[in-house]
Amino acid sequence: MFDETIGQIEEIIMDDEFQDLQNNFMEKYWQEFDDTEENKFIYTDIHKEYTDLIERYVEQQLRLRMPDFSMADFQKQLISRKSELEGEVFEMLITFSDFLAFKEMFLDYRAEKEGRTVDLSSQLTITSMSSATADLCPDLSLSLGVSALPCNNGGDVTMEGTTPREESEEEERLSH
Repeated sequence: MFDETIGQIEEIIMDDEFQDLQNNFMEKYWQEFDDTEENKFIYTDIHKEYTDLIERYVEQQLRLRMPDFSMADFQKQLISRKSELEGEVFEMLITFSDFLAFKEMFLDYRAEKEGRTVDLSSQLTITSMSSATADLCPDLSLSLGVSALPCNNGGDVTMEGTTPREESEEEERLSH
């Protein structure tokens, strides 16, 4: 029953309706949160409103999907299996009881709204490996925008699928 409930919660939180509910709530309050060690009194009220809203929604959805669902039983199972819990579902569930996780969720949202997040996707380059690169470091399959990546055999592989040997050959060719 526990695993089935977790599976249902995963489906619920991935659903557009839940995402809209959570985003609308965060949109309503994101400007209230500051990245300081001091916590404003209003944070407590916002946290309680969030917890009530999300718990009510998730429980309602679980009861529709699992007619014999009991929140009290599920909460007991969560507590007894806490050490086994990981992943996105549990990160969301922890925001109910862990105020700091809740605040961090809002601070991350605020940073995103204010354009203060780092988008590394433009730094990610996936290239096909040349046979020389594959010979030098067979376990390397993508490059991440750094000058050289070490591989298991002690050599380095530079970006865009070139090897240090290819780089040296290119430098030598250009110097003549």
